[in-house]
Amino acid sequence: MERVLACLKRVECRRDSWVALCPGHDDHTPSLSLKEGDTGAVLMNCHAGCQTADVLAAIGLTSRDLFPKDVPKPPPTRKKRRQHWSSADAGMAAIRRRFDNAVATAHDYRTADGQHVGRICRFDFDDGRKKEIRPLFLESGQWIEGGMPKPRPLYNLPEVVTAELVLVVEGEKCAEAVREAGLVATTSAHGAMAAAETDWGPLA
Repeated sequence: MERVLACLKRVECRRDSWVALCPGHDDHTPSLSLKEGDTGAVLMNCHAGCQTADVLAAIGLTSRDLFPKDVPKPPPTRKKRRQHWSSADAGMAAIRRRFDNAVATAHDYRTADGQHVGRICRFDFDDGRKKEIRPLFLESGQWIEGGMPKPRPLYNLPEVVTAELVLVVEGEKCAEAVREAGLVATTSAHGAMAAAETDWGPLA
């Protein structure tokens, strides 16, 4: 547990557990929970839907690092079925109900031919609370809360592939500000820490 916690930011101890910023997505309010199991293994869960393997990869660890030496791994458990919706709007509306009085903004990700495959749901508050970011992705015709499969498309990809000049910025909000100025801008999904998980090929 000490080794894992040392790789995380904004770690807070809460009785017999910890919370921290999740390195698997652009996290601003600690959404990664950690607890020590009966065998000493580290149990972690990202409440934004990031897979454990993605969280570990972001901090340079593997699943083997979650278990003490010489202690057998517990048998695999069935994955909890994630909630899904028929549309991105329906998914965002359901998530929106978790946050009272939040201003919701949708940032959509599309393939080069315009297919809608992902959405970053941003929730801003006027009471001083920090923003909340919740991603959605399309899988088998259903929208699921969680990070988009890798490699992820660039933001504004249909515009990027036809533009002569593209500005690379950090974050969808900044990219939209550039678009309002009449220029083409893009960014990677899930913040700068996940930039390597985006397909930058269209800019080559």
